[in-house]
Amino acid sequence: MEVVAAIVGSVLTESFRFLHEPITSRIKNQFKVQSNRKNLEEKMNLLSKLEQSLDLDERLRYSPRTQVQDWLKRVEELKNEFDLFQAGAEKKMNNTSFGCLRCLDFKLGNNLARLMLKANKLVGEREAFDSSIYRLEPVEHIPGPSVVGQWTASRNLEGIMKLLRDDSVKRIGVWGMGGVGKTTLIRNLNNKLESPGDMLFGIVIWVVVSQHGSLKTIQSRIAERLEMQIGIGESDERIVSRLCSRLRERCFLIILDDVWDAIDLDKVGIPRLEGLTGSKVILTSRSLEVCNEMETDHNFEVCCLRDNEAWDLFSEKVGEEVANDDEIKPHAEKVVKECHGLPLAITIVGASMSKKRRVSQWQDALGYLQRSMPLNPKVEDKVFKPLKLSYDFLESTEDEPLKSCFLFLCLFPEDYEVPLQRLVQYWLAEGLLDERKNYEELHNRCDTIVEKLKAFCLLECGIIDPSHVRMHDVVRDVGIWIATHECKSIVRAGECELTEISLEVLENCSNRGVKRVSFVGNDIETLPSCEVQCPETSTLLLLDNLHLREMPSSFLLGFPTLRILDLSESKIKSLPQSLANLAQLRTLVLKRCYQLTELPPFEALGRLQVLDCSYSGLTELPQGFEKLTNLRQLDISCTHKLQRIPTGKISNLCILEYLNVMGNATGCGMSRESENSIIDFEELLCLQELMALCIDIAGIPRVTAVHVNWLKSINFFAVHVSPDGRNPKIPATVNSKEVHFCGLHFAGDESVPWLLANTFSCSIIKCKGVELMLSALVRNNAPFSHLKRLTMSTCHISVVKTLPMRRPKFDLLPNLEALYFYKLTGVGSVSDLSHFLGLRFTNLKRLDVVYCNQLECLLAVDDIEGEENNCVEKLEQINIKHCFRLRQVFKNTSSSCCKPFPNLRSLELETLPELVQICNANVCSPWESLTLLDVRGCNRLRKLPVGIQSARPRSTLLIRGVNGWWNDLEWDRPESKVRLGSHFTPLS
Repeated sequence: MEVVAAIVGSVLTESFRFLHEPITSRIKNQFKVQSNRKNLEEKMNLLSKLEQSLDLDERLRYSPRTQVQDWLKRVEELKNEFDLFQAGAEKKMNNTSFGCLRCLDFKLGNNLARLMLKANKLVGEREAFDSSIYRLEPVEHIPGPSVVGQWTASRNLEGIMKLLRDDSVKRIGVWGMGGVGKTTLIRNLNNKLESPGDMLFGIVIWVVVSQHGSLKTIQSRIAERLEMQIGIGESDERIVSRLCSRLRERCFLIILDDVWDAIDLDKVGIPRLEGLTGSKVILTSRSLEVCNEMETDHNFEVCCLRDNEAWDLFSEKVGEEVANDDEIKPHAEKVVKECHGLPLAITIVGASMSKKRRVSQWQDALGYLQRSMPLNPKVEDKVFKPLKLSYDFLESTEDEPLKSCFLFLCLFPEDYEVPLQRLVQYWLAEGLLDERKNYEELHNRCDTIVEKLKAFCLLECGIIDPSHVRMHDVVRDVGIWIATHECKSIVRAGECELTEISLEVLENCSNRGVKRVSFVGNDIETLPSCEVQCPETSTLLLLDNLHLREMPSSFLLGFPTLRILDLSESKIKSLPQSLANLAQLRTLVLKRCYQLTELPPFEALGRLQVLDCSYSGLTELPQGFEKLTNLRQLDISCTHKLQRIPTGKISNLCILEYLNVMGNATGCGMSRESENSIIDFEELLCLQELMALCIDIAGIPRVTAVHVNWLKSINFFAVHVSPDGRNPKIPATVNSKEVHFCGLHFAGDESVPWLLANTFSCSIIKCKGVELMLSALVRNNAPFSHLKRLTMSTCHISVVKTLPMRRPKFDLLPNLEALYFYKLTGVGSVSDLSHFLGLRFTNLKRLDVVYCNQLECLLAVDDIEGEENNCVEKLEQINIKHCFRLRQVFKNTSSSCCKPFPNLRSLELETLPELVQICNANVCSPWESLTLLDVRGCNRLRKLPVGIQSARPRSTLLIRGVNGWWNDLEWDRPESKVRLGSHFTPLS
């Protein structure tokens, strides 16, 4: 009976709980009808504002993705439900007797709860896809020379702009010989499309195709620009379908630069343009036939410059003083004629002659240009001679071997962008940089050489990454010819059809005594398995051969004097034992060899100076690694299978200057007992020559003066601190001093100051107890004078609860230049935090605040007014976006007038639905420095500050916003709208 009773009791209890919970919930709903109704109204208002924030994107010719369209549809449905609910509730309340009110409350409460659930879900979904949907920049700025002042190029530019506005023209071809200025023209076009008045497309995608470009390369660039991931092993059909679908979402312009052969746009994944409004494709080519094969609707021929334009461009490059010298000018005019109006030739010759002051030098150059040159089938004679002249004028010294450095850069494929860090490693190995210089000095020397080559117009900044360098394809062709004949190089780079290295090529290396061999960026699958002696070859570049899986042992035996071996981005699984024969090897690069799991013994590689195994599949360091006593740079970052480096392996590298162990499976341990760490921090203290360090640390350790002094000695560092030492792919900068705190729960007693004492940049991301950590920094009673950049993201800061009675007597961050807040809660104003930390903002230049939904005012300027300098004098740029409670940007509660921002140049306000004013009347800043006022999604902002209305604006002032907002603005004086109207550009 007891058992039966227990079972029955259990069943009854569970049944009662099952019935009780929904009944309880409904009873609660009944008693919360009024508060729930008010909350629902607030939530519906918020949804309306979020919906409005999407309108601007559609006005910018974006088409929302499917999930956004679905979200908008469900918002409209909920708004209809809410309107019906409101109307029905009022009607029933008026017609219901007192006795039925409780019954009515019960029904209303349940309906309210149901609608509230839907509203909360929609708000959450909107936040989940915020920036990923729309924040692609419509145009990526591409650095390059301007065509302003060049009549022919400006006319061509306007002609193409006219075609872009013509819906009947879908494909445009721009053609002309190499060096005539096609790419320069289209770069100017690309950058012109940044201007609000010329913003014709939702997105502009620039793709460099090059002579041996493949469909995969084009697809990868388009996917990268659209922030799409192409999966490993994803079928061609799937890639094409996804690209086509994504491109259809917005009005696009795709620029295909340097097309050598006709491209099937269908196979790339570019939608048929005939069915799309506004979308277009532009291609540049040396061949009109290629343009016709791609069925262009209009072809633009880029011709050589007219005589007067050629002279103007030459004078600009050589300098007016030289060009107009009475004795030099007659010779200079003849030199210009030998350039045949080609901008590339004029630019390069002008740059190379800019320091030539003697007439004899000009006579010599003219004679050189007038002589016949050896045939180079890849480059026309009138281009080759000026470029060869510029090369010959390079003044190489032992400390700056400009010619050899230039020819080294010709080893890479067309339009390849090379990072300076890699050039340092190559040039050090080849002896082009003095190995007696330290890490920082080597980088400085490399930078000097690169800048001199840029000054001669033989190099230019990268397009994808401006910190990298690239070479014009015509300059590269000339360089390859010179390298082949003078420097004994073999360059077979960027040839997609090249799948194997023939014996004939190796025998050519052997017979000619070739020094540099480049097979970069091909589809090589196998290497010869026989031994062909190439005793003079010092550089072998095999990087970016994605199908290369194996290196035969006999192959390396043929390169006994090799100094550089680069196998990056290959599928090679191991290196042969014959690697030990490369006793002269200085640089070994195995970056992104994901399938590389093991290495042969390294004992014989005692001269190795640079080893890069980052992003590889290594599980352990090779045998004999600790004997690499000449190793100066080691990068084993993101080798996720490398769990632990045995004690002694690193500390033996007595002259190591650069170490990157960031992004591995485990972080650095601060004690020798740390088993779950890739390396013990104590070992790093033995590296007395270390100058650059990238590392992850598990937690904030207790440290001694030894640690503090050691970190002070490091010139560049990136330290990521998290609870487990794992890195969420925060990029490291090798030329800065930065610390990232991520996912920590601060208690206020951590040893943070030692990490920040010499730091330039600090990020605090997804951390708790931030106010406790900041309070501890204030109590430390010492400013962090080196810190120039502070980022705080996805944190809650309880400033008010811990706010000291008085502001600290010192400025905690006296040299802060940039402040970034993203998704912060607990902060009602930046002034709260500045008061808390004693910040005077003496050197602040930039302030960004994004998605800080509790922010009601950016800055209380009367609080700043009391400071010694009386203003934030150096502040130049303010960006505020998606702060849904912000009502005012600058607030002054005092009766006196203040001028807090005399040098503010840019103010960008986006999606601030509650913003009613930028500042009140007694913020009387003259706004004389303002060059950009960008207002989007701020529908309640009805008036510009008095200072802007009454100031005499700069000629360069640009005011951007939608026409509706501008037309609805209220003005103190009608003439203000007229005066500022010429500076307004509507967002179309």
